[in-house]
Amino acid sequence: MCIGYYSEGWYIVNTFLLSPNIQLMEPVRFIIDTASETTILSPSDAIRIGLDFRSLVRNPNPTIGVGGRTHTLILNNVGIAFPLITRGRRKRAHIEHLDKIEVGNHNWTLPSLLGHDVLNRFNFHTSQKHGTIGLTRIKTAPGDYSIFCYTLS
Repeated sequence: MCIGYYSEGWYIVNTFLLSPNIQLMEPVRFIIDTASETTILSPSDAIRIGLDFRSLVRNPNPTIGVGGRTHTLILNNVGIAFPLITRGRRKRAHIEHLDKIEVGNHNWTLPSLLGHDVLNRFNFHTSQKHGTIGLTRIKTAPGDYSIFCYTLS
């Protein structure tokens, strides 16, 4: 199970993005947005993780949201890694493999959003008492995923 937390009115998950076009292994904080159809990486997060913007293509279809229409960029072939709760030095991460995610353009002022393209793969439940959200993969959901195991030295 992937675990997120509640903060400032939002449920949030910390992830890592995996792509040949990303230079730095830095965490990305995604707000769980049940109103968003797609996952969108904010430009500030894209810059922070060293995304090569030259490798992106312009999305031919505008993204429509509360703030109106905007054109985004497309990052193809990306993995979203959710660290799993483990004890000790042995760690695991759940990795969702996506054909693409969107990247906000220079006008994008929202944070990174985890949309239905990912959320539809999970059941999730919240605990107001603990301020957490748990995401459990639906085994029959479409899309590829993997579990990555590693050891901290």
